[in-house]
Amino acid sequence: MISENEAIQLVKNTSKYAHALMVSAMMAEVAKELEEDLKLWKIVGLLHDIDYDEVGGDMRKHGVVAAEKLKGVLPEEAVYSIKAHDYRTGFEPKSKLDKALIAADSATVLIEKMRGTGKELTAKTF
Repeated sequence: MISENEAIQLVKNTSKYAHALMVSAMMAEVAKELEEDLKLWKIVGLLHDIDYDEVGGDMRKHGVVAAEKLKGVLPEEAVYSIKAHDYRTGFEPKSKLDKALIAADSATVLIEKMRGTGKELTAKTF
């Protein structure tokens, strides 16, 4: 399996680098809580958007293109999680890893959207 440093090298020059670091950090915390494979979950968080710039907004391909690139680099369960992290691909989340990636990605997007607005994130925000 690819190392964390190798995964960082793959994402560091993409538009999603900061996002990937945040998702990876969240995935690490969830993995600890659930007593799952910390290294694997962090790497999945790092690599889940490596195709984002390449697919040019076609979100039906987002995750699928990444999964093709990562076959043989990551375990199949990780490759599937990356395919299933965006509902528009049509791949249903099945495992804890799949669902954790969706949650971490969504939470990170929410934080990113709120950052810089000057608004406090509270229940009233929604």
